[in-house]
Order: sequence, then C-alpha cells, then structure tokens
Amino acid sequence: MGIELPNYIPRTLLFAVSLCQVYASAAEAPPAVELPAGAVLEIRLLRALGTTVSSPGQPVHGVVIAPVLAGSAILVPQGAIVSGSVAAVRRVGLGFVRESASLDLNLDTLNAGGVQVKVPMRLAGAGTAKETVDAKGRLRGVRPTDAFSYRTGSFPWRVGFLVAPFFAWEQWAAKTVLLPIPEPEIHFPAGAELRIRVEQSMSLPDNWELHTQPDNADPQLAAAAAALPARTISARQSRPADILNLAFSGFEKDIRSAFEAAGWLPADPRNRRSSYQALYSIVFVTPYRTAPMSTLLLNDQPPALEYQKSLNTFSKRHHIRIWSAGAGPGGVPFWVAAGTEDIGIAVVPRKRPVTHLIDTEIDRERTKIVNDLAFTGCVPAAFLVERPALEHELRNANEDLLRTDGRLAVISVAGCDAPRTGVDEPHSAPASRHAMFRYARRAVLSFRSDIWRGNAIYAGYSYTRDAIKSATRRRNHSARPPVLAARR
Repeated sequence: MGIELPNYIPRTLLFAVSLCQVYASAAEAPPAVELPAGAVLEIRLLRALGTTVSSPGQPVHGVVIAPVLAGSAILVPQGAIVSGSVAAVRRVGLGFVRESASLDLNLDTLNAGGVQVKVPMRLAGAGTAKETVDAKGRLRGVRPTDAFSYRTGSFPWRVGFLVAPFFAWEQWAAKTVLLPIPEPEIHFPAGAELRIRVEQSMSLPDNWELHTQPDNADPQLAAAAAALPARTISARQSRPADILNLAFSGFEKDIRSAFEAAGWLPADPRNRRSSYQALYSIVFVTPYRTAPMSTLLLNDQPPALEYQKSLNTFSKRHHIRIWSAGAGPGGVPFWVAAGTEDIGIAVVPRKRPVTHLIDTEIDRERTKIVNDLAFTGCVPAAFLVERPALEHELRNANEDLLRTDGRLAVISVAGCDAPRTGVDEPHSAPASRHAMFRYARRAVLSFRSDIWRGNAIYAGYSYTRDAIKSATRRRNHSARPPVLAARR
C-alpha cells in the first residue's frame, strides 16, 4: 500500500525520493562474485603440448584440478575447463637459429558447468618440469649445453686443445659423439600440469554456479587421527625428519588405485641400480619418474607405500611415504603419511654430496595431495584435524626449515570403478628423432657453445656462478641454526 503525499510537496522532492529508493534497492542487491587478480588455477593438460607437436593457432585445453576458494565458497570448481590456443612456437631444430625452445600460450576462457566467461590469464608455472616460465608467461626450454654433464665433459677437451692443438678437431668430434645432451625441445604430454594466473579481477556472471565446501568431518576418524605420531625418523642420521601431515582411511588397493588415477607412480626400491639411474638423471637431465626415495622410519619401520609425481626432471617431484597405522574405526585400515615437494638439487657439505631441497611450506603439498585424490572421485570425505602440540616451525634431518599450521589432513578413500583422470590420451614421450639428426643437432649446438663459452674465462665464471648460486640457494632456503642449538 502506497503512502499519499500532500499536494504541496514539490515534484523535485518526489524525484529525489524515487532516486533514493533506486539507490536503496541497488544497495540491497547481492554483490557480484569476483574472481580476484592473482588467483592461481592449477590445470592438467587434456592433450599433449610442445614445440614438436604444436603449431600456432592450435587449441589448448586443461582441466582445473584444484578448486579456487574464497573463504568457504568455491569460485572455480574442480573439473572446470581452461581454454586457449598456441600463440607462438620456437623450435630448436638443428640448432642453427636458437639453442633453446620456447612456447607462447594465449589462455583466455574459463568454462564451468556449461557457463563460459572470458578471463585474461597468463602461464605462471610448469609443475615438476625442467622447463621454466619467464615474466612474460612464456614457457622456456633448457639450453642443453648448459647441463652439468656437458660442461664437465667439455673440460678435458679444453685441456687437450691446449696440450695438443693439432688433434683438437678429432677430440671435439669424439666429445660430440660420446657426450649426450638433454633434449632441447619442449614436450608436455597429456596429464602434465601447469599453473595459470588470473591477470585482472573479473566479475563472474549471475548464472555462474557457486558451491560451498562441505563439512564432512568424522568424529571417530578425527579422534583416531589426533592420536597418531607427528614425526618420522631418518634411517641414515637417526634424527627427526619429515612431518606426518596426512592420514588415510581405506583399503590398500583403493589407495593405490586413487594415487595411480591421479598420475602418481610407485617409487623404485633403493638399490645400486636405482641409485645409479638417479645419478644419471641428475647429471644428464633426464626424467626418472619412479626414482627411489631416502629411507625414513616410523616406529622403526619403513613405509608400506611410496608414491611420487614428476614430469621430465629428477630435481623436482611431489612425493609421499605412507605407513600402516593398524585398523581404524569400523575395522577399516588406517594409514599415516608424510608428503613433501622436492623443488631442486643442492650440494650439502659434510653430508650427502647431493640432496633434494624441499618446499619449506609443506602445507602446500598436503593440499596438493588432497586435491589430486579428490579429483579422482574416490574420496567421499576429507577434513583437517588440529594438532596444537605440534610446533609450526621445525627442521628435518638435513636441517631444512619446515613450516606448517600443524593440522593433519584426514582422507577417506573408497573404491571407484571408473576414477576420473582428466586426460584424453595416454602419457606419451617426445617423438624420437633419427640418430643422424640428433648427432647433427648435437654437433651444431656444441660448436655454438664452444665458440662462445669454450674459453677459460667463461668456464671459470660459469663454475663460480654455479657454486655461489648453489650455496646461496641452500642458505636462503634454510638458514642453519647455531651449533649448540643443533646439538640439543
């Protein structure tokens, strides 16, 4: 029912009242949902991408494997599709024009539940790959002659050139034939993972479906998880090592099935053969997707299961060690695990000659594992359990700093007949070129590198730079505590 106003109220006042009512209605309207700038989308490629299999204009599609959250609201759900196209391809070929490959992508479309929106996005990371992403979002391949194996193997040739210059060409030809170099072309098979960053804030359309994270905590599982131990022990150094940050409720076959559907592979046992293959992978920058892990113990027992995920380098990988914790609620097997991410290789004086650096923020790996398993559809419930007694900053056996909020992720794993993988085609290796082509390319790249970098001045600079970089990276990654504190 309207309110009757006296005749003497001016029309301008009526207009003002109406205008206020419009503004009031606008103020009462729910605010538009916004995808903020800087939000990171983790995607899994649906099809292979690379400098030998892609061309400009070719479509690129990836499925979102980690939800983008705003509080408890899910802005971008798992299963959303990021689309775009290949903008530019720069191949190495025979190596006459360039020494390393690069790939530009134009990613600009996000589709969830049939609703499509244009979003300016840029490539931000290349997962566990030897390739890197520069400030412009360009995927850049490695320069093969920058590998440690090539530079070390070239040193005898330089000495031989000084001692016997008349045989320099014969020595150079022998070095080129015998000394392998990493594959310079870029190849990301289906299932490879990329990180995409939103470039500017975008208002999502009104029909964009939003969900809320469910609260599916199980009190019995939570109580059992809270009683689990918090640290592992290094078998080699007999010191506290990784933090136990995940627990699983489920049968072993279901856990194996879920990890393998998510792209994780079981690790090889640690022996002389696997150790040699790991060293070969480090020196020659080759992939080893089932590389062994160092031995950690829980209650004097090694892990029952070890899984990892990597792409084309040994220096970066996601990995998890899983121990049996007996029977849980309802008699279902219970498991406890330590998950961390290897982010590089470093030389550690007075310890192992070579070791992995792990990501200090270990909660990121906990989240990665939960999301990967949840994506398969084999996880009916997952929640976090508080552990107030656990310190938030700790050090492992190598004195790497570990930061955590102290919580334990509890994951219920059930059997599923058709787990979701998010891949349209099987994992594929890069197409192998003919042996003569590979030799010709190696000769060209070797000649270019030796002409520009094969002198004593550049070699001294290069080795000194690498030594400083390794020492600085190690120091910045984990500042060593005082000696007395380390002995307590």
